[in-house]
Amino acid sequence: MRSIWLLVGLLGSDALTGMASADPAPAPPVLAPPSSVRPVPPADLDPPRSMRPLPPQAYVEETEPSYRAHLFVADVAALGLTLTRSNGGILAGTAVYLLDGLVIHGMHDRMGRGLGSLALRAGLPVLGAIVGGAIWWHSQDARCRAGDPDFCSDDEFNVGGLYGFGLGILSAMVLDTAILARPATRKRPAYTWSPNVLATREHVALGITGSF
Repeated sequence: MRSIWLLVGLLGSDALTGMASADPAPAPPVLAPPSSVRPVPPADLDPPRSMRPLPPQAYVEETEPSYRAHLFVADVAALGLTLTRSNGGILAGTAVYLLDGLVIHGMHDRMGRGLGSLALRAGLPVLGAIVGGAIWWHSQDARCRAGDPDFCSDDEFNVGGLYGFGLGILSAMVLDTAILARPATRKRPAYTWSPNVLATREHVALGITGSF
């Protein structure tokens, strides 16, 4: 009789073990809070100082350095080469006079001003020669203008055109240096910033670099 109860006991323990492993006990039900209890919203906390947004971007005006002295020196050199009265000097002086504004303005990122300088230096002398020649011609006697050379001045050529040509050259130099080469004012950001990441085998660093 004892052996039968022992066998039943063994069978009962194995069956209970299999049932426990096959069907785990259900989790206790989660009770909903009563309707009278309402959840409290989280407090509106201020962000830490390191997380505060940057102020709106501001701009400051800065004036670029003047390069008028460069033009002045180049124009004086052009006049000096021309006054040598040699063919090479006149040719070199003319080239320096026409192109020094284009080169100097272009070196300072002002190509538009450089093209304007070239047009000014080429156009004003021609315009001055036309105007000066017209003034000289109208200053002559009416009979000279009618074709009688006896009543014309003793000038072998139209000196008014020559004076107008020279005045046009000087005017182009002055206008180019005083107006086209004026220092420009630019607006730049008052501060700039950019993220910076540094990664090594041991660690990763995050930061921000900027200028103020």
